[in-house]
Amino acid sequence: MDCVVQEADVRAGLAGGGEIETVVVLATKGLDGETDYVPYLLPSWRRGFVVLGLFRGPGLRGYRDLDRLVRFLRTEFRYTGIIQLALEDDPKLSKHRSLSAARAAASPDNAAQREEARAQSRVAAKAKGKRDTAARIAELERQVAALLRDRSAKDHGSSPD
Repeated sequence: MDCVVQEADVRAGLAGGGEIETVVVLATKGLDGETDYVPYLLPSWRRGFVVLGLFRGPGLRGYRDLDRLVRFLRTEFRYTGIIQLALEDDPKLSKHRSLSAARAAASPDNAAQREEARAQSRVAAKAKGKRDTAARIAELERQVAALLRDRSAKDHGSSPD
């Protein structure tokens, strides 16, 4: 069973009358030393915990800001229950078999994979921004050239007789 789901899958389950029964947030240290918070959800319409995947590419969705993650869970998923926070290497987590299974299935080299996916996402976004800017500049240049041609045609066409 695939334990990595997309946000749209969770929204569909909620829209179908399901609810999120439990949330466990694992705090991990990224390659850069920053803390990353990864939410594991226990939905009523599936067996076991699931984790949100990145929108593009492989990896898990993690949050650097715990407040932002809590707001997301409360507003977007309408979760009103207790949010459990644990360290990734907490030995007490092993008693939750479905959580352990989700962690194992979802994340070969958790932190490294997330960091690599984030880096690729940043590079892609930067390249897209450059392409968008170049396309806007080219379009403006075409518009200016058309305006100059129109003005030149009007100036040549409206000469006194």
